[in-house]
Amino acid sequence: MKRLLERVLYKWRAAGVPPRGPVGPLALAAFETRYDVCLPADFREYLAVCGGMGADEVDEDLFHFWEVSRIRPLPDELADAEYRAYRDFPGAARFFCFVDWSLDADIFAIELHADPVEPNRIAGLGPRFLPLSGFAEFVETYLRDYRGLLG
Repeated sequence: MKRLLERVLYKWRAAGVPPRGPVGPLALAAFETRYDVCLPADFREYLAVCGGMGADEVDEDLFHFWEVSRIRPLPDELADAEYRAYRDFPGAARFFCFVDWSLDADIFAIELHADPVEPNRIAGLGPRFLPLSGFAEFVETYLRDYRGLLG
């Protein structure tokens, strides 16, 4: 994961996007307690190294990685009635939005659980479940060819 994170930070800096500072262990624990989840190791490592992008920052491919204070369950992020189709599916409350593309044209969410051995699926708007097994695979696809993430 360390190598992936180095590549992400390089990509952002090359595009003039300064990453936010790391999220401290107390803030990560508070997030887990608030939502009764256990952050998967790869996502925890990412947040401990980099707290996302600034509020108005996007990379050259129009991706915006959210700061931890904005990461929240899909039903909370898409609360308006017009988004009902995107948020009303079994287990939607376990999916936490963490990245958007092209000013919310697509939003990506990671499935979080209280049990750390549960799989952490990734979904895009739809819901569209991506054939990825967690955050590290999301990042690998983002770095290799981001179009593989879009619907």
